[in-house]
Amino acid sequence: MDWNKTKNILIIAFLGINILLSYKLWFDSGPQAFSPWIVPEKEKEVLAHLEGKNISYEGEIPGEIKSKSFYDVQSKSFDEKRFFDSLNVDQDEFEKIEYENLTFYLGPKGKTIYVYKSGMVKFDFPKGYIPPNSFLKGHNRSIINTAYWGKDFVDSTFTNDHIFLDKINLNDNNEIELIYHQKMEGENFYGGYLRLVLSPLGIKRGQFFWLNFEGKSETSIEIIPASTALLRFSNYFTTGENIDISELSFGYYTQKFFAKNWEAVPVWSIRLDNGDNYFINAFTGELEGTLEAFEGG
Repeated sequence: MDWNKTKNILIIAFLGINILLSYKLWFDSGPQAFSPWIVPEKEKEVLAHLEGKNISYEGEIPGEIKSKSFYDVQSKSFDEKRFFDSLNVDQDEFEKIEYENLTFYLGPKGKTIYVYKSGMVKFDFPKGYIPPNSFLKGHNRSIINTAYWGKDFVDSTFTNDHIFLDKINLNDNNEIELIYHQKMEGENFYGGYLRLVLSPLGIKRGQFFWLNFEGKSETSIEIIPASTALLRFSNYFTTGENIDISELSFGYYTQKFFAKNWEAVPVWSIRLDNGDNYFINAFTGELEGTLEAFEGG
């Protein structure tokens, strides 16, 4: 049986179930009750429901995006020589240790680089790293100015023109985290990312995982509205803690896979004030993944 056809049938079935459940739980009876798109009057009810669960959102709920397609993606291969050259460090100073799904580089002053088979790369520079061509020289800079080191690192290390700075997080340890994502055909791809943690000493640690884009599926499938995504998001918090949503936007997301290629799915990105990100699958309404602020600290 054609797997693509089967997959589309299952997605449509999931979407139908989600819409029917939304009707039953949230919509009043009447002519508008059977619209899968929540009209402005219903948006107020959604926000009131969130408030009842101690979840606040003061921004605008995005308008209708009726249907979207999959994107075929694969992990971008890691060019170790180019990476070391861009850092302006001698690769021969690093001991290379290879495992089945990981290559480990151990360098001077505790510098470590982990290259995973999935395509993800992590690095740790305990003493701080300053890009050699940066105009901002010397340590002990103000924490805000250190963001320039992040830009210099991106400009010297990656040739991907689709990278954009998406978020800046601060913590209590005088550190700043820069989160970059990819953009293709006007769409944000949250599955491709770079995370940098900086201090007044320089870049302390980071990790990245980049996607190559192989094409777009011809099939366009109806997605759930942002309002429904908020309702589904609220189901994941049952403790009564106060949750503040700072941003709600549309994009694509994928986790890392040990595969030649796979599909990135459309998601509603829900970002909290504390920097954490939740991605709600826009086809099924399920939680597709999360991104915690200062991961790997």
